[in-house]
Amino acid sequence: MINWTTGGPARVAAIGECMIERREEGTDLKSVPDIPRNFSGDTLNTLTYAARLLGKDRADLFYITAVGEDEDSSAMLAAWEAEGINTGFTRRLRDKLPGSYTIATGPDGERRFDYDRDRSAARELFRDDFATSLKDSLKGFHLVYLSGISFAILNNEYRESLLDLLNSLRQAGVIIVYDPNYRAALWKSPRDARDWAERIYREADAALPGFDDEEALFNDATPEHTCARLADLGITEIVVKNGSSPCTVATGKDINRFPVTGQNRVVDTTAAGDSFNAGYISARLCGRDIATSVRAGQSLSELVIQYPGAIIPRSETPQIFKLV
Repeated sequence: MINWTTGGPARVAAIGECMIERREEGTDLKSVPDIPRNFSGDTLNTLTYAARLLGKDRADLFYITAVGEDEDSSAMLAAWEAEGINTGFTRRLRDKLPGSYTIATGPDGERRFDYDRDRSAARELFRDDFATSLKDSLKGFHLVYLSGISFAILNNEYRESLLDLLNSLRQAGVIIVYDPNYRAALWKSPRDARDWAERIYREADAALPGFDDEEALFNDATPEHTCARLADLGITEIVVKNGSSPCTVATGKDINRFPVTGQNRVVDTTAAGDSFNAGYISARLCGRDIATSVRAGQSLSELVIQYPGAIIPRSETPQIFKLV
């Protein structure tokens, strides 16, 4: 079993990419010079909500990524630090820039994304053997969180470096939490994505996949099939999200299902899974049981999808004790 709790504030790191988020709003945003900027990315979204839920007295949160030395990158770092996220492991690469994307949202809240990652600094995070330098720095951490996108944006050499880092940290007792968050456009082929996902899963203690990803990559027939397959890979805590359908959780041979009870209007499903992960991880770090933690994730996700964009106003984000 995973020992989620610590004697003091948990040291947590997330690895990934933050991008400039722009809203389409029926207009070609590239032609509008004064469009509003938001900063988001799947792992950053989860880390931001965890920071809000837990506060500095319960967790010390770090973001491991790379940005440029431009104005947008400086604004990113300032925004993260304002949320209580430590940027001590964030690299600044002079020859790179942040990636960006625009969102178009349909009447049902589903999204279409248009990405620009040509000069993304996060793709070069592990240049100059940076992964090796992290091994000692992160060995004292309690948890490292990452997603399939954390891997997908890297070349194969850097993916191997990250995989080696995870193996080293896991052997040192660091909890590895993984959400595959499959994005087909970032992978050479579904087979390539599937092969890497299986290798990453073998380094994970806890898995937080969406069933649609597992169905697409592994042809799983049901969430229960996903749980059985991941348990065979050695994962001890498996939480399979499934949109508005019940969440399926496996620990050992025990499988439980948790219906989604919220009936709120859906404005935008961006970060629905990311916010669930934040609620679940935060509750577990506070010593809550699985059922309570799933409900915390569901409650936060149900709130987030009522707002446009990935990150809702800070004033609207509850602290963890109000979710559990």
